[in-house]
Amino acid sequence: MYIIEIDEFVTIKHIKQFADEVLAILRTEKTIVLDFTKSKRLDLSVVQVILSLLKTARQQNKTVKFKGVNDVIKKQLRLCGVIR
Repeated sequence: MYIIEIDEFVTIKHIKQFADEVLAILRTEKTIVLDFTKSKRLDLSVVQVILSLLKTARQQNKTVKFKGVNDVIKKQLRLCGVIR
């Protein structure tokens, strides 16, 4: 299991680095935990990477879990179809 902390600095300016990190981790780990504890809200580019991560993880029979999701992030993830 690998924990990825998502903070306020993960925005469109750093999304390529974040996406590359996530995909590299997915290659070696069976379970990834996305920790939103340090985030107040998400940039849409981050949500797009999360959607891609979930799709790829599902195809590879891997697990993605969420931790520290506040109400604002929950609402964003619901609106984008990431969670129900």
